[in-house]
Amino acid sequence: ATAPLGVRRVPDSFGACPLRDAVRVSGGVVATHPSSFLASCRLAVDWAMFARDAAALAHSRFGRTLTGIDHLGSYACRDVRGRPGVESSHGRADAIDVSAFVFADGRRLSVSDWRESGADGALLHALRDLACQDFGLVLSPDYNADHAGHLHLQAGGFGLCR
Repeated sequence: ATAPLGVRRVPDSFGACPLRDAVRVSGGVVATHPSSFLASCRLAVDWAMFARDAAALAHSRFGRTLTGIDHLGSYACRDVRGRPGVESSHGRADAIDVSAFVFADGRRLSVSDWRESGADGALLHALRDLACQDFGLVLSPDYNADHAGHLHLQAGGFGLCR
């Protein structure tokens, strides 16, 4: 049985990074760690598809049961690193940074292990490639050093997958 995605509307906020029509996401096919997260509606939809698809991929191709996804957060009022004045997608709650995947056997597969060979490395790369189907922009350790420890998963975007 698949658990429903928990989505709760949050009040609009105003200021430097206004947040309108946002939701707090929790539960679903896999748990999020350390907690729920703020998301635009389109990020919530993309996340629901990715969590479902990631659990299916881990099970069918690697024989693992995905039970959780660790994240570093979603909403943060800031500019894109190195580009002053250009609002980050995190400032609109349109992106989430994923740091690890947790499995039923207790194993935790960290994005920091990106360069690892073998099944773990193959699974990380397969999950990134899958994310590219569910999100409009995905940045991995292959993109730059700023993403060495996480996958940046962004709703919308322009189809960049690295």
